[in-house]
Amino acid sequence: DQIFPRLFPDINPEKRERLSQECYLQEAEFIERQGGLLYPGVAQGLLALREVCRLFIVSNGQAGYIEQFLRGTGLQDCFRDFECHGNTGLSKGENLRDLVQRQRIHQVWYVGDTLGDAQAARFAGLPFIFVEYGFGQCDEAEMRFSEFSRLVDWIGSEVHAF
Repeated sequence: DQIFPRLFPDINPEKRERLSQECYLQEAEFIERQGGLLYPGVAQGLLALREVCRLFIVSNGQAGYIEQFLRGTGLQDCFRDFECHGNTGLSKGENLRDLVQRQRIHQVWYVGDTLGDAQAARFAGLPFIFVEYGFGQCDEAEMRFSEFSRLVDWIGSEVHAF
């Protein structure tokens, strides 16, 4: 909703909306066909984590994006549930809070790579783990990891501590 008006400010809103919808369709087809480039160790780490804890996704993306990405990467069996702005029209923090309630999750770590992720976790009252190799910078995190494998090791040790 914010990108296309910035990219194409001189196009009338109806044309801009049609253009954005066509781009979303093309992107969705590409993502489902090609998957995506995952950071090193993420696919293996998610496969290991699904054996010791329940995994979920919260995104601020459009409807269908998560499903297409998961099918494209072959990781759909790693996640129990997901929610996104495109499905609900809600913020990432609201979706995060609602997913935690819907799934009755009692011990939660929200892992993200942007300040917006930290803010969503704070909104939902959850601890935030920042992965430093992602898109953004963030000083507001309870923990931080520079490699996904270290995050996986830490979560594994925390789960086994219960």
